[in-house]
Amino acid sequence: MPAQIGSHALEFRFGDYNGGRTSFAPKDSRPMAVIFRALTLTGPDGTADLVSDGAKGLLGGAADTVLVGASSSLPNLNFAGFLQQELSTRVDNVSFGGAGVYSSLKDYLLDDAFRTSAPKMLIWQMPLLR
Repeated sequence: MPAQIGSHALEFRFGDYNGGRTSFAPKDSRPMAVIFRALTLTGPDGTADLVSDGAKGLLGGAADTVLVGASSSLPNLNFAGFLQQELSTRVDNVSFGGAGVYSSLKDYLLDDAFRTSAPKMLIWQMPLLR
């Protein structure tokens, strides 16, 4: 996508998802359409991966604190925002809704992002269930 200097938005829209009309991850029950493992920006000064370039990435690399949870940790409930404000540090939220409290943690611990850039603090939120 050619871009000019200034602010831009890139919107991804999907007509299908895992478990919908197709199944690209049959052992994973989450209704996800895509997981970005790399998003590369190329310009006259070189190339940067917005997702996995560590501290050199344009999104600032991995945070020192990571929140892992289930639907009670999703962004619209702002638990990660609360933690970020109280801890005075950036908190990356890698929680998935509808997958249970163990699935997000398992997926994160098995992901290359954890192996290549483990956080100093990992917060595993487990909601109280009755």
